Amino acid sequence: MNFLKKLIFNFFLFCSSHLISQNLTDRIYTKEGDSLQCKITSVEKNWIYYDHQTKKGIKNNYIPMSDIRFYVRDHTKYKPHEEDPKPVIEPRMDHNRGPKDTINTVYLDHSNNKISCRILLSTNQAWKEQHLRYQLDVIDTAGKEKTVYPNEISGFWLQGIFYKSFSILSNKKIIHFFSKQEIAGNVDLYSYRGDLLNGDNVYIFKKQSEKAYNFVNENPKTVATIGSYATLMPDGSTSAVSIVAFNDELPYLNYFQNYFSDCKAVFLKFNSKWYTADSIKAAFTDYNNCH
Repeated sequence: MNFLKKLIFNFFLFCSSHLISQNLTDRIYTKEGDSLQCKITSVEKNWIYYDHQTKKGIKNNYIPMSDIRFYVRDHTKYKPHEEDPKPVIEPRMDHNRGPKDTINTVYLDHSNNKISCRILLSTNQAWKEQHLRYQLDVIDTAGKEKTVYPNEISGFWLQGIFYKSFSILSNKKIIHFFSKQEIAGNVDLYSYRGDLLNGDNVYIFKKQSEKAYNFVNENPKTVATIGSYATLMPDGSTSAVSIVAFNDELPYLNYFQNYFSDCKAVFLKFNSKWYTADSIKAAFTDYNNCH
């Protein structure tokens, strides 16, 4: 009986693996002579995103375009940058923000589905950075232009960098914004540089063991009025938080030393004054390497 169960299990495992491999019909050839069977999900200016088979199942990854000799997508061979989006220089002006470029990428809906699209970005760097905090102007696969707001998706990728959606409740008003991912791992670090959170640059971070995100002013030498906020949780509940601000480097470093105290190596580095306020992101990287 056990032999029969094992035989049936192996049969279904073989069938599912065969069906998965049938979908991985693309191939990437690197400059080092390697090749990777995969399903290419998105082609950007400097990156290719793809799904590939691992021992733990299908995983998504990406590779720099500079490492690629050529790739085959949907049975068609392409050289690197052959599918690069061409700049869209339009005669119309978007509130005096100037012409826009288009970049192929994907965004993540609330069901964690990756949706292919083209992001429209102002060619003016200052407008581009400000625009990305509040909304996305995209062209979907049907060629329709639309605006996507942070509360409508979970985040998006742009040139290999993930921007996460956040929703904050402040004074009975919900604030939605995108925040750039700086570091990912056992502790995730995001940065927000805008005018919604007391007008200051803010680090937003959370360990895997924590339920809510922490908010700390990026610059300890500038103290803004500490705001009272609540983060909106996936189940609709709220978790009260406030932006922690410091007017000096020492209490700023002491805060993070206490936060990372469960990693002895990082804790000792704080004791030996290894980190400064300007290099605090290194503590996040070291903490992720500690676990």
